[in-house]
Amino acid sequence: MSTKITTLRQGIVTALSAVTTGGGYYTTLSGNDQVIYGVYDVPPRSGVPCVMLAAFDLSSTMGPPLGIYTRTATWTLVCWAPATVDKPAERMLAQEQLLDDVTVALERAVRQSGGALYGGDWYDVQLTEVTEVSGLSGDAAGCVTFGVRFEFFARAPKTGGV
Repeated sequence: MSTKITTLRQGIVTALSAVTTGGGYYTTLSGNDQVIYGVYDVPPRSGVPCVMLAAFDLSSTMGPPLGIYTRTATWTLVCWAPATVDKPAERMLAQEQLLDDVTVALERAVRQSGGALYGGDWYDVQLTEVTEVSGLSGDAAGCVTFGVRFEFFARAPKTGGV
């Protein structure tokens, strides 16, 4: 039986794997090994955008409101955004487009779930940080590598736990 955290991770992978240019996104992440979890040193595929769920943190607090636990699951994603032309402006555009796609896909997944993201009590997501911007001098074959951090929130009564 999957834990709620595992179910959330699987849901994140599913939401990101559904990103395609045909669905109104800038990029496509639906190919094999474009959305992965675990830690890899290099993109699993060359020349295509890739997203890796690389780190995870969890916290739980009581209230507000009183009598409720709030759980926050924080996922750090490493994104590789290849540019079609290896120029600084194109690399920045590739990064912006992939960041927008990832953010929109996760926000849509929460909104469309009606407050029960992937069968759990996950009701909201928030982009909290973009870090580790690199790729300014040709590393990873024209990729811009950056990290993004998303927080997912769940609530449950104290008696039941999250």
